[in-house]
Amino acid sequence: MLCDNCKRNEANIKFTEIINNKAIEMNLCEECARAKGMHLPFEQGHFSLADLLSGLSSLGELPLTRQKGHACLQCGSTYEDFKNTGHLGCGRCYETFQKELTPLLKRLHGYAHHVGKVSPETSEKRRKEETIEKLRKELEEAVKKEEYERAAVIRDQIKEIEKEKKQQ
Repeated sequence: MLCDNCKRNEANIKFTEIINNKAIEMNLCEECARAKGMHLPFEQGHFSLADLLSGLSSLGELPLTRQKGHACLQCGSTYEDFKNTGHLGCGRCYETFQKELTPLLKRLHGYAHHVGKVSPETSEKRRKEETIEKLRKELEEAVKKEEYERAAVIRDQIKEIEKEKKQQ
């Protein structure tokens, strides 16, 4: 896609400007972005969470203000410290600044609770357990309906999956 401004170079930056509560989006090349005075932190080889937060807060989309003196009781960090560094002081900061962090986490990740990472082995094991549970419900339903041939097939599927689980 070509730059919306110069119409010559490849656009690789999406620029959104909000004027009078109206968003204007432009796709710009780096040259035109610099000409508009945009700070391009990735040119220095880094992009910090603090840069992201300050960018989001400048759009008015994050509540980045807090009462003066409000700090984490465990480590003493303030929300202002988090805004400046992109780092929380301790685990208790998540509770202390929950009101401010929840919208940020939802915006960044799509959800506000930690789901963690799962190893491929654990993921496969969990998938098999869920499949077995589903098949057991189907088996129960087949028996209720007196569909014994179908029930036998489902029983065999369950045994096969359980056998695979034991081999792992």
